[in-house]
Amino acid sequence: MTTPRSLSLVEAAALLRVHKNTLAARARARIIPGAKIGKEWAFLEADLVAYMRAQYQEPLCPSTSKLEPTFGRSTSPSRVTHGYVDQLERLIASKRSASTTRSRQASGPHPS
Repeated sequence: MTTPRSLSLVEAAALLRVHKNTLAARARARIIPGAKIGKEWAFLEADLVAYMRAQYQEPLCPSTSKLEPTFGRSTSPSRVTHGYVDQLERLIASKRSASTTRSRQASGPHPS
């Protein structure tokens, strides 16, 4: 059996390609496996490789970049936007006509 290779903070940071302060913070938070021996952090190369490989796993939440098939409907931004704009214009027009009607009624009979 071979002895696992231990790495210093700087060596481990180089292996993971992160800043040494980032690695120290993640090791303190127990996100990345490591041990503080006296004043120095020590990392086992095999543990860091296993940590890196674990990052390859499929995320718990599926990616939103994966396209789902859409049947019978369009998700085109232009169609969605136009539909929204049409609804907004109708709403504004109905509010304008309602306010015009109310102001005419409030002023009483309109002289001809």
